Amino acid sequence: MDHAIRAFARVLRKHPAAELEIWGNGEQEPALRSLVRKLGIGKHVRFMGWTSNISKVLHEATASIAVSQTEGFSLSILEALSHGLPVVAYRFRYGPSTMIRDGVNGYLVSRGDVEELADAMTKLLDHPWRTKMMGAIASTSRIRYSQQRVRRAWEDLILSVSR
Repeated sequence: MDHAIRAFARVLRKHPAAELEIWGNGEQEPALRSLVRKLGIGKHVRFMGWTSNISKVLHEATASIAVSQTEGFSLSILEALSHGLPVVAYRFRYGPSTMIRDGVNGYLVSRGDVEELADAMTKLLDHPWRTKMMGAIASTSRIRYSQQRVRRAWEDLILSVSR
């Protein structure tokens, strides 16, 4: 998450009214708060903690940033996409690359490249109309990953292995 904060500090140079909300709790929070203070962006970054109403949070957001460097199939990315949010995430062989089509429903950036991450975040703020279109495309993830389709895929796999 420190990459997202560092990238966001760069975004603020062009979009000084932007805000970053960090949701969830974890052992990294004290270090992340310290980084926010060090970068002098405390007025723009809010630590929101845990929520039981993620749908409301996602409905009110502009985009989602996912900076895990190893996560396979991220439920947070899937939730964001299904709520019509474009997602900026690191590109690696599995995970985000299977859900995000670069430039279509989000942006995939080189793992660990804070500058590229900032550029992708800035693109979303530079072009609100494109961001809305990307969000509309992202919402189709509800169909692609619906319970029925996933169950059918598992059933097909199990049947093919058992033959």
